[in-house]
Amino acid sequence: MSAVSDQELIVYADEREAIAVTNNKDFIPVARRLRLARVVYLRVKEAAAVEAMARALNWLDGNVLPDGMVLRVPLKAQVTVMTPLPW
Repeated sequence: MSAVSDQELIVYADEREAIAVTNNKDFIPVARRLRLARVVYLRVKEAAAVEAMARALNWLDGNVLPDGMVLRVPLKAQVTVMTPLPW
């Protein structure tokens, strides 16, 4: 799926009720504007993705990420939920 757009990936995840996982910061504004799929944004370099994903899974184990929301997962700082953009 590397040849499809960010928007197409978000729609694909939404249609399958899946969570899209990315470390691409350009993906996030698109996801927040579309307000469709749930997205986990690993705000780390690829080398730290496994550790960040463990933090995301820990958060998801005790919380619900609503459709259209982005879970921002930095390496050390607090995990936060980003709401859809108003425009």
